[in-house]
Amino acid sequence: LRGRVPTVFTAHGWGFTQGAPRLRRWVLPIFERLAGRYAKKIICVSRNDLHLAQSHHIAPNEKLTQIYNGIELLPPPPFPLSTSDPFPPPPPSLNIFFVGRLAPPKNPFLLVEAFARLNRELQDQARVTIIGDGPDREKLEGLIRAQGLVDRIELTGALPRNQVLERLHTQADLFVLLSRWEGFPYSILEAMAAGIPVIASRVGGIPEALEQGGGILLKQGDPETLAQTIALLIQDEPFRLSLASQASLIAQQRFSVERMGERTFDLYQEVMNGSKHKSVL
Repeated sequence: LRGRVPTVFTAHGWGFTQGAPRLRRWVLPIFERLAGRYAKKIICVSRNDLHLAQSHHIAPNEKLTQIYNGIELLPPPPFPLSTSDPFPPPPPSLNIFFVGRLAPPKNPFLLVEAFARLNRELQDQARVTIIGDGPDREKLEGLIRAQGLVDRIELTGALPRNQVLERLHTQADLFVLLSRWEGFPYSILEAMAAGIPVIASRVGGIPEALEQGGGILLKQGDPETLAQTIALLIQDEPFRLSLASQASLIAQQRFSVERMGERTFDLYQEVMNGSKHKSVL
């Protein structure tokens, strides 16, 4: 079957990306090279991932291609919150959202540490919602208590995707993702599509999502700079709304699921046509 059916493999981020543990960066390329032998094409979801694949010799260049992730861009349906919703909308304030696994790669502690550095007046103008679960949840809850921020930071746990999108569209004003390493995260694209400005770390493929605007890139692991950036966006509403408008437009122009689908379909056609030609020969 392997010899008859051409294989197209999409790499949603490489485990050996910059910032990943050293052992993973040493071992994983070996297995990826083995897998790469049996693929007709390998789709990388960012230029960064394409360059990583090339520099680690995962496969010959002619096997590698780059297609960005795409997301649904239809106008969001109304999201009425039922009276039984366990997460009622918060009181009016600037709502800062984090969506991701509560684990070391996503580094959710950085957002809590940065929020704690804001003065009380700014803290009173904002609140934080952290959506996700993982091995660091208990430790994160402890940090929130220690910083006296239980009334300002909500941990929802893991939520179904429709509820995540509901809350992004109806409640979020700012999206923060300061990962230690990343591929090309869907969460940032979904925030941009919802018209939410993004603060994100300059790692992996993230800079490619924001290279034309829609957010602010920061060095990973710097809570002071993150606090200053959050303070700026709390205080400067015109700037924040400008970033929001950019984010929505960029998502429409560059990261639609239709655009991704067209490019992926064209690649499959290319692979199938190549296989037919070989069978004729």
